[in-house]
Amino acid sequence: MPRRRFTYEFKPGTVVLTDDVVEPALEKDLAASGLPDTTVDCPATIKVKEGETATCTATGPGGRHSELTFTFSSADGTIDESSISGAGG
Repeated sequence: MPRRRFTYEFKPGTVVLTDDVVEPALEKDLAASGLPDTTVDCPATIKVKEGETATCTATGPGGRHSELTFTFSSADGTIDESSISGAGG
């Protein structure tokens, strides 16, 4: 019997990331960009849609809060690192 091949793709908006996944990833990227000790607070869940903007709050070591925005580069939840903006200490 011939083997069948199946292809799976994420339907836009069906992947949901939780804050305990997104926050550490953003904190690591910010630290690598010269903003160590910045904490990030995101909504409990974020629906992933390629090209859509998501918003979290970044808090620098001095207590300053900034709006942090980023976009997803794929429907699987990969963050476009070049799109991260707004963090400040």
